[in-house]
Amino acid sequence: MQSSDGIPILLETALEKDARERFKGPLWEEFTYQDFRPAYVFGVELAKDPRFESGNLDQVNDFAHQTWPGKYPFTWINMKEAIEFGFASALK
Repeated sequence: MQSSDGIPILLETALEKDARERFKGPLWEEFTYQDFRPAYVFGVELAKDPRFESGNLDQVNDFAHQTWPGKYPFTWINMKEAIEFGFASALK
């Protein structure tokens, strides 16, 4: 089974669990998984890109850093681990 945008439900559940654990503290208390979801989905989409099929995280990070459109507080540095988690989880 998949979400409306094609992400398998089991993967979506893992991404949401990671967001609940990762984004704690005063900066993040007003946000929900839906606010962080674009970073996770960005990582999942990168995992589908043939350029990154080797799973080389350094190569992915270079590209993702240059193309991630997030604005504060969803900047690259704050979303990097969520993007990496989405990428790695989609490769499993």
